[in-house]
Amino acid sequence: MITPIDGVILRLGRDRENQNQPLAGGQFVKQGFEVARVAPTDQLIADVDLVGQDVAHVTKGLPVRVRHYAWEGESFSGKVIRLAPTIDPVTRALRAEVEVENPDGRLRPGMFVEVAILKEQRKGVPVVPREAVTDRGGKWVVFILRGQRVTMKEVVLGLGDDDIVEIRDGLTVGERVVIRGLETLTDQTQVRVTESG
Repeated sequence: MITPIDGVILRLGRDRENQNQPLAGGQFVKQGFEVARVAPTDQLIADVDLVGQDVAHVTKGLPVRVRHYAWEGESFSGKVIRLAPTIDPVTRALRAEVEVENPDGRLRPGMFVEVAILKEQRKGVPVVPREAVTDRGGKWVVFILRGQRVTMKEVVLGLGDDDIVEIRDGLTVGERVVIRGLETLTDQTQVRVTESG
């Protein structure tokens, strides 16, 4: 038997009359019997449940970034291709289907992934790593390197994700920010600067 599509074998049929053993070569089967389940894996579909305000903000065609903990710091791109017509009566969530590019086949059907839907993007704006920003007394601050000391500066945040955040006000392009050990820093703390490769 030849499959009409390119893909990988997800599951082979089993002979239920013979202790659930794999089918033997040349074995006869009944019409409608699933000999194998084959699917392409260069693009996968992820099901995402949207709740609360996200329901109003997500539309078909929005770009997405998909991550799996097996590849830390790496993401796969995709887009929202379909939104369910109704809310699930049990979970009260709206189901969205996301098409994920998977050209090298690292993602596998059945994996649990983290999906970030990108509602808005800005280019050419100052950004810092998310871990460089901390809350001090209800205000967002960053610590700027000034020689061997740090200066605490209040900032106004813009758009962001788990990795980076836009700084709308309070930071000048080219200023170096501290990204580790913020919990122990205060204004004018002396630090030891280490360069990361």
